[in-house]
Amino acid sequence: MNHVEPLNSHHKHLAFTSGNDVLDRYLHEIAYQAKRKSLAAIFVAVGEDDPATILGYYTLSSHMIEGLDIPDVLRKTRKFPSHRVGATLLGRLAVAVHMRHKGIGELLLIDALKQAHEVSRAVASTCVVVDAIDEAVVPYYQRFGFVRVAPDSRRLVLMMDTIAQLFSHGVEAQTQESI
Repeated sequence: MNHVEPLNSHHKHLAFTSGNDVLDRYLHEIAYQAKRKSLAAIFVAVGEDDPATILGYYTLSSHMIEGLDIPDVLRKTRKFPSHRVGATLLGRLAVAVHMRHKGIGELLLIDALKQAHEVSRAVASTCVVVDAIDEAVVPYYQRFGFVRVAPDSRRLVLMMDTIAQLFSHGVEAQTQESI
């Protein structure tokens, strides 16, 4: 069974290949430095049979978002202010080429949302923000309820109360069954 854990020195980060040079370079060259400087928390998916091989990864960090950048349909119904509010940034999410379409991306995203939600209880965060690396990835995030901040933007948000509802409806259990 695959699971997610924090990036550590025993993980073979240089062997990871997602097919996207930007995402690969981050893990190969920047991730450990970002972790050491507390710029991002990096989590990796690994398998029980080979816990050193990275199947995918994601990063989380604290973030500020302009209240006005939260789509009106979300901001007005929740009565959010227009000034900057705390958020969680899902900075990167990548799956190894050989693991595509095997549920790793979903496992990583659900784990990222769970981590963000749990931390938001101690350190306020209104939403998770993601900047889709390209337009082709936008529908993937929208499947989970992310909403574009503007019609032509690749920046999307998912409100923390929506994340809480996902977990209250057993999204974690459904994901584990599909992996």
